[in-house]
Amino acid sequence: MHPVLANIIKTHYDAEKSPGPSMERRALTLRTLHKHWPTTPPPKDSQDDAALEDYDDDLFDYLLEDDAPGVLIRADYSNDAAWDAFHSKLKDAERDILKTLVPSPPEDEAGPSTSTAPPSQSTDVDMEGGNESDDSSDDESPPTSIITVIDPALPEERQLFDKISNIAALRLINDVDLRPAPPRPKDVKKIQPPHPLIDKNDWQEIYTGKTIWIYDDKSLNDESVRLISSSGDVYGTATGDSWRAKVAHICDLQFNMTYLGMQVNFGGLDRWDFSERQRNLSESVA
Repeated sequence: MHPVLANIIKTHYDAEKSPGPSMERRALTLRTLHKHWPTTPPPKDSQDDAALEDYDDDLFDYLLEDDAPGVLIRADYSNDAAWDAFHSKLKDAERDILKTLVPSPPEDEAGPSTSTAPPSQSTDVDMEGGNESDDSSDDESPPTSIITVIDPALPEERQLFDKISNIAALRLINDVDLRPAPPRPKDVKKIQPPHPLIDKNDWQEIYTGKTIWIYDDKSLNDESVRLISSSGDVYGTATGDSWRAKVAHICDLQFNMTYLGMQVNFGGLDRWDFSERQRNLSESVA
């Protein structure tokens, strides 16, 4: 969390929590930020993130408990057959990737061995835990999933996700944060009116957490989904911007973004979905 936001939370969060009906942590944090948005530009020197102790639970924290780096939300419930076909292709693609991540067993594990280590060899032992220490234990285990799918069955749960916007999905599942707005070229005018998703007092509202994908009514025709950006790209683009990816590429893209550092951009051009941006900008400050 940016230290400026951390200070806002420390100073104002409890006061915002007191009046009115209870709110989930993410919604209350967002309200606190918007009511106390920084009025001065970001400092010139870089600042390390600040860590806050968990200050409240949130209804959707459970979605972050598995090791899948991506979340796909079903936001259209008009055609179960189309969804089932899409979901099957998604899971097949995920299984194909996960198979490649399982290490092959060492050759000496192919069968039983009667050989023993010479007495002169020794093994370091963690006395406290009673486990052998091994450099390989520091290696991260391969993920067990790439995409978590949210496909609620109950009508009241579906109502929460039905036709959900990009910014609503980010705010529901991920945690809000602050960062300096992207650098503004000299020949580009400052965005007017100011908007927190693009540039407000040289700050931008962003989100941290899972990569979010959304299956919507357009997915019925071409099996593509919206890939949501958790922050703006170049100046003038917005947090919550999206573009579409076909089902065959979702897991590959997610794996490459998470583990290989791939970034989605358009070479400095603004080719994000403009209609979804307008929806986000309007809805986020309503």
